[in-house]
Amino acid sequence: MRCRDADLLLDAFLAGDLGPEAAGLVQRHIAGCGRCSSQAERGRRVLAAMRRLAPVETSPGFAGRVLEAARRLPAPASSPLSTALRYFMVETSLGEALVAHTEEGIVRFALEAGERQIVAELRDRFGVTPDHEEPPRRLVESVVACVEARAPVPRPRVSFARLPELQRLALLKTQEIHFGAVRPYWWVAREIGYPGEEGDVAGALEANPVPVLVPCHRIVMSDGGLGGYALGADVRAKLLAREGLTRADVVHATTTYYGCHSTGIFCFPTCPHARRVRPENVTPFHSPEAAIAGGFRPCLVCRPA
Repeated sequence: MRCRDADLLLDAFLAGDLGPEAAGLVQRHIAGCGRCSSQAERGRRVLAAMRRLAPVETSPGFAGRVLEAARRLPAPASSPLSTALRYFMVETSLGEALVAHTEEGIVRFALEAGERQIVAELRDRFGVTPDHEEPPRRLVESVVACVEARAPVPRPRVSFARLPELQRLALLKTQEIHFGAVRPYWWVAREIGYPGEEGDVAGALEANPVPVLVPCHRIVMSDGGLGGYALGADVRAKLLAREGLTRADVVHATTTYYGCHSTGIFCFPTCPHARRVRPENVTPFHSPEAAIAGGFRPCLVCRPA
């Protein structure tokens, strides 16, 4: 069982609504997964608090809706912060950037934003005022290399501390999208266990506190539209162009699926496997359903369905 499967079943598992076989699968997954174990413990605390309330009349599914809402809340802030919070300014080809970090990683990357505004935002998020510092050479080099990249490069370590759970999951999944590839919002929503909630995922990624460093510019609308972006549409288009993707490429990559005759597998066009297939061996489809109806099975790498 994968984390996204456990996420779909977790509320029913905690409420005792799963059958023995499904409950056993979830229990075994939770026992071996720190992320899902923490999420389950949080859900148990919510249910325990609800049971201590005076009995009230509720509609069917009320407990599940409360658990779902709880999973969207930001993690409670601990006080004081266990590690120093610092920031520095650095010049890039996209403009002057503010970079804030702790020992765990970079927590904020902002372009052409008011320093006072971002410092206030960090204070609200972490409960402490960040200290200004001289730019650390190695971190500066890592950030600038990532911003200016025209080929795959190692990315600096980031931290998603004190972000809402859905946003944290969406950002973690976005980190998996490789250089020169794009995926639609619905794909991220499905992968993190929130199928059909691409609007919430789009909002979470638009509010990405570390854009570019976590490449949310690679997540677009299902029709190839660019949608909202933390740094603006012009910066998104520039970043995609550096990865070799024109506007037409983005539309094609999210509205077309490639079926490979030699393997019987279909992929997103920007999947590494799809890019290795000879053109004469490709049949294009305009939906995963059409590809499956044509006798192709989904790629296990890009997971188009």
